[in-house]
Amino acid sequence: MALAQEFVVNNVGLGSRNRGGRPRKNGQSEPAGLKALDRGLDVLEFLGENPGLCLSDLSDKLDLPLATLHRVLMTLQHRDFVSCDVQTMGWYVSSGVFRAGLPFVEQTLPVKSTAIALAKLRDRFDATAVLALPGADAAFVAQVEEARGPLRVSLPLGSSVPCHASAFGKAWTVAEGPYEDRAERDRENYTPHTIRSDGKLRADAIMSAERGYTIDAEEHFLGVQAVAAPVYGPWGDVVASMGLIGPVHHLSAVPVAILGAAVRDAARHISAALGHQNLE
Repeated sequence: MALAQEFVVNNVGLGSRNRGGRPRKNGQSEPAGLKALDRGLDVLEFLGENPGLCLSDLSDKLDLPLATLHRVLMTLQHRDFVSCDVQTMGWYVSSGVFRAGLPFVEQTLPVKSTAIALAKLRDRFDATAVLALPGADAAFVAQVEEARGPLRVSLPLGSSVPCHASAFGKAWTVAEGPYEDRAERDRENYTPHTIRSDGKLRADAIMSAERGYTIDAEEHFLGVQAVAAPVYGPWGDVVASMGLIGPVHHLSAVPVAILGAAVRDAARHISAALGHQNLE
């Protein structure tokens, strides 16, 4: 029996660009197909920086007719590059963008080294080992070494877990600084154990920073536990998080201090491979 969950990617930070258009040589205009492509990329980039806007607001901000914008969004949604929240009718960048960008991840991170480190964690504790990348409000799964046992938790590539309710998301929030002040209602309540208030999240972050790893104690899913640690780049910025996730009755058989120390050491090893020096 496998515990598997496909998550919806809500936000992906995309780089900004000049939306004023490019000068055309000799006054020539772009072919219609290139114009449509450029328009779609504009919409993707804008949603990455301004998630959750409804169709009419997007139309106003992008200065696009509603019918044109709707066609663009339907095309992008068909490719799983954007998604619409049926409750708020807000639009978000979706997991297709992340999957399309995975080759960039392979160029940025030492993929072979991380795969070896994840496999060692998996084999030592018989739990799924994961490397995730930071986003605005979620962590995105970039590498997975799935546990081989019959009882395991599976996280598909490109799936996401929330920053406030997952070990992988909390790992870089701890390292990057305090949580942004938000009302509790703005953070989704996944289980009775989900931490939503600013004060409790900050207290949890302080404890996590002191020990060097974060814990998800059934905060995202009942019956699921996770431990993660931040991976640092050469300039001290958090570029990823890595850790273990599995059924709580399985992982709880090992003291969390042992799990955390193993995950923290593996993350430090990858950080060193990336050129990060200040590991203490």
